[in-house]
Amino acid sequence: MTSSSFTTASPSRRYLPWYLTTAIVFSCGLILTVAGLRLWYFPTPAPSAAAAHRWSVDTLTTLHGSARPRGQRLQVTFDADGRAVVNLPLTARTAGQYSFIVVRGQHLHRLSGAVLLWQTQHTPDSLFLNAPPTFGALHEATLPLNGWSSLWLPLHDLPEWSDQVARLALGLQGAPGQRIEIEQINLLPLTLTNLLRYTVAQWTSYQPWAQPAINAVPGLTALPAPRLRLPLVIAVVMSSAALYLLLVLAQRRWVNATLQWDWRVIATLVLIGWGSLDVPWQWQLQRQQLETQALFAGYDNEQRRYRAEDGWLYELMVQIKQQIAQLSPPPSAIDPAASLAPRILIASSDDYIGMRTAYHLLPYRVAWQRGSQELPAASLIQRGDVVVVIQSQQVNYQPAQQQLTWLFNSQPQQIAVDVLFNHQLGSVFRVR
Repeated sequence: MTSSSFTTASPSRRYLPWYLTTAIVFSCGLILTVAGLRLWYFPTPAPSAAAAHRWSVDTLTTLHGSARPRGQRLQVTFDADGRAVVNLPLTARTAGQYSFIVVRGQHLHRLSGAVLLWQTQHTPDSLFLNAPPTFGALHEATLPLNGWSSLWLPLHDLPEWSDQVARLALGLQGAPGQRIEIEQINLLPLTLTNLLRYTVAQWTSYQPWAQPAINAVPGLTALPAPRLRLPLVIAVVMSSAALYLLLVLAQRRWVNATLQWDWRVIATLVLIGWGSLDVPWQWQLQRQQLETQALFAGYDNEQRRYRAEDGWLYELMVQIKQQIAQLSPPPSAIDPAASLAPRILIASSDDYIGMRTAYHLLPYRVAWQRGSQELPAASLIQRGDVVVVIQSQQVNYQPAQQQLTWLFNSQPQQIAVDVLFNHQLGSVFRVR
């Protein structure tokens, strides 16, 4: 290769194959990124971390539900209410020394809810020599149900995770009589190894369908930057590519150079980065597609509405529309204004519930003010209007006076109403 040529090589000189070069520079880039993580989280030499605390089948017991050993796992059966509480015995430990709790087992996807419960212990002042320690309030934190064989909960982000933790338990929710198996529960300190394990667990965990799933990709936001997929992948690919270019440029002056420029090295690094982001995403879509198929396949449109995420709301709206239909039949979809059906005002503090309620009540004349005061001034509400109050923080019903009360521009408002429908999730009133 001449001094002016960067893409051609001398036939008599032997170079590393491009795929071996890619493997070497990618490994070096990965090491550099891990070193960067180490400096980010541990900028100064940290004292030795506390030893991990582990509970296995021999030390786990249940406070609710039932349990029995099954080999190396504890089989937990939910009670008639679909609950189980697993006690985690331990001596008082400093909360700040531990940053993760990990639940490992089988059939964890059967869970519909999981919370970590703990109480802190306060040691009395030395002035009170014989006073026993006191226990603080019961705290709880929800475990993300995004793993099939393990559940990770970061503890260092919880403001209540402080002082001396003296009591610890795991609350589980599922179908009555349902069974899961717990292999081990670990309380882990913040170390580089545990941080990397948590990162990998987050990247490969299963994320069920959720409301923001249509507009969001997990792992891109809502976590500190070094634990996010996109910044880490960019850091590994860029550091690997930069290292490769530097070595190629440096060896242009070497007589026995072993590296040469090859576009396939850069292309492979980019493909590795793209694949590390896209493959977990495709796997998520596949799992979510199977979940959707199991939930909706074989059902007609009406049945699917009841099985949807807001099926409880749709069921409530069917009951409410039945009550409103007794006042007047639903308006025509062709000319709603020609109907004598009442106007429906929706009072809700939840955007999602307010929007879905308005949608389910069509084709009635529905009025809902998003991001504003839930109801207009009382002078704008007419006799015969129907008011649907569902999870409202502003509108209150006074049964003694049979009135709805709220504030509009800091001015108290009230209207006389009759109760048409009353449910623990929402109520319907007709203005007198």
